[in-house]
Amino acid sequence: MQGEYILNKPVKKMDVYVSELMKSNTNSVKIKIPYCVFIAIHNIKNGKVIRFFYDDEHIKELDEFVLKEVIHNNQKWFNNDLNEEQIQDYYRSSYNLLNKTLDVLISEVRIPKIFKDNKEIDNLEDHIKNKDKVEIEIECQGVYFYNKKFGIRWFLKYINILSEEDDKDIVIDKNTINEEWSQQLNNIYESIQKDCEDFDKKKQKLIKFKKIIEEDINKAQTLSDEYDWNKQYFEITKKLNDYYNRNLDFII
Repeated sequence: MQGEYILNKPVKKMDVYVSELMKSNTNSVKIKIPYCVFIAIHNIKNGKVIRFFYDDEHIKELDEFVLKEVIHNNQKWFNNDLNEEQIQDYYRSSYNLLNKTLDVLISEVRIPKIFKDNKEIDNLEDHIKNKDKVEIEIECQGVYFYNKKFGIRWFLKYINILSEEDDKDIVIDKNTINEEWSQQLNNIYESIQKDCEDFDKKKQKLIKFKKIIEEDINKAQTLSDEYDWNKQYFEITKKLNDYYNRNLDFII
């Protein structure tokens, strides 16, 4: 794996850092999967995510390569003091080893080619159902770095829904279904938890800010010298202006 792929230095795009994952011959990373099983499609903020049951560990090797490269280059790329354990905690593997599932983005810009038995169709969700066997091609969109999480993002380039055959050998066990629901609930919980934490932080800052303003006003009332009073008044006014501009981090 080392030498076959290159992970470039991340570049900031909008509010996220993105690192290109490429083959050493400068081609983008594309993977054809001739056989996997469709599980579900989920709506997300900027599109849809499709989940497959995929019994192969090739993508796991790419996950391991990316994690190793980020650990090695973290200080140089991001100039922080995160240790190896923290970086591992922040990493989100694209392939779930426990349930052998793979999440892939359905892009609204790079629209995938959709087929059923090799005949092109328009709408994927009108034709696909749970446990359908499919062949797909996916392409790496890059490694995306968010606040306290990062991982490979794959998008769907091609999907062909295969005719139904004897599927007695295809088993998606109860753990896979449970994990599907658990992940959705965990995502919601994490989002709520983060909102609560952010609210608590803002609340504490506001309480501290209120105390600072009260102390400054009390101090101003004790000043008899006009110069000192004007100076104190200016400082209070500046802090209030910063508050209305939501610059509490610079006040406290």
